[in-house]
Order: sequence, then structure tokens, then C-alpha cells
Amino acid sequence: MLMKKILFFLLLVSTTPIAAQLPPDDFLLMYPWYFEEITIGGVTYNIPNNAELFNATLTFGDTEPYQFHLEVCQTLEGEIKYPASKQMFFPEELSVSGSSCVQNENTEFQDLLFSFFQNHTNEDFTLAFIIIDPGPPSYYLIITNPNGDTVTFNETPNVLSLENNTINKAFLYPNPVKDFLNIESEESLVKVTFYNILGRKLLEVSESFNEISMSDVPKGLLLLEIETEKGTVVGKVLKE
Repeated sequence: MLMKKILFFLLLVSTTPIAAQLPPDDFLLMYPWYFEEITIGGVTYNIPNNAELFNATLTFGDTEPYQFHLEVCQTLEGEIKYPASKQMFFPEELSVSGSSCVQNENTEFQDLLFSFFQNHTNEDFTLAFIIIDPGPPSYYLIITNPNGDTVTFNETPNVLSLENNTINKAFLYPNPVKDFLNIESEESLVKVTFYNILGRKLLEVSESFNEISMSDVPKGLLLLEIETEKGTVVGKVLKE
């Protein structure tokens, strides 16, 4: 009787399906992804943006065992698995290699970004892919960890300084902005529309471009659709 029970148990174990290992979503492999912002406990942080560090790059391997590769000053990497569509987890602790950052602010940023992933071995992260299309489309990857914190990447390298900057023929200042944003252009401005990184319209302005009140606009990275008499350009500003 005992032998029958053992055989029955073994039969159940041998016929229990094993969760399939899915390949990465195609969207993950389309680009090297560049850091946009990270939100921890409701507070948003941006890359320091200095001579040593102005981009953090994330890539995903396309062959098994699938690999995760995040480069700041040092590199965080290791195996990654996909238990379901738009989900991922790290089966083992990620490793860090390479030379450390020289500047303290860069070290602090790297530690914050790396810990977002390192602190959740064998826990599921969720993935969201966002396409924003005011003018040329922009593609965003948003990763949410088990704490509900998020990190956002896009397909475009960060080439803008966090100081005053020019977007084609539109000059935006100050950037970052707190109270009022000024937009100047060689061409006549028609309308400026503000979006968050999820594509939600936050503000639309059709006059007084030299002093746009930002008091009702939430903090974070903003995308601007700037319409002139000769066409439309897209810019970015950081609301503090």
C-alpha cells in the first residue's frame, strides 16, 4: 500500500507542467535603452548629467541564458528570466564590474539605480511599453519593481544639458524649471502642448510663451510639442 502511494506521488510530480521560459518581448530588443528618470517612494531622480556621466544604458540579450546589462560608470549584469509577457525576474544576484564613478553625485545615482534591481532577486518586475506620438514618435520602457517604484528608459540618448538648451529653433529656459518657463523661437509660435512620459496631456498654451506658469504641472520629465508656423518640434524639460 505504501509503495502504491509513493508511485502515485511520483506520477503526479512527473506529470506536473513546468512553467515555460519565455523569450524576451521583441520591444526590449529593439533598442539600447537610455535612462530617463527613476521614482523611489514618490520622489523622482534624474541622471546627474556632467562631464563624467550623462547616459545610463540598458540592453537585453536575445539568446539563452538571457542576459541583463545596465551600464552607468560600472556595469550591473546577470541572468534574467521572463515568466510571462511583460514580466521579468533575476534568478540569481546580479554582479557589478568595471571602474567606479569618480564624482560622488554619480556614485550616489549609480547606487540608487543599481539597488532598484539588486534588492529584488527572485521577485517579479513588470514592464510597460509606451509610444508617444506628438511629431516623431518616442518609445519608452517603464520597469516597476515589487515595491511599486519605477524606472523609465527611452530609445534616445540623453544629449540635452540640464541647463538652458535649444531644441531645433526653440529656446527653452530655465531647464529645470520651477515656476515659469520661457520659450523663444526664430519662428512664430502657435501652440505648445505639455505631456508626461505616459502621453497624458497636462497643459496647452497658445499665448504668452515668454512666461508660461508651471504651478499646476506635476513634477517630473515633461515632453513638449512646440508648434510653429513652419512646423512642429519636440522638446523636453524637467519640472522641479
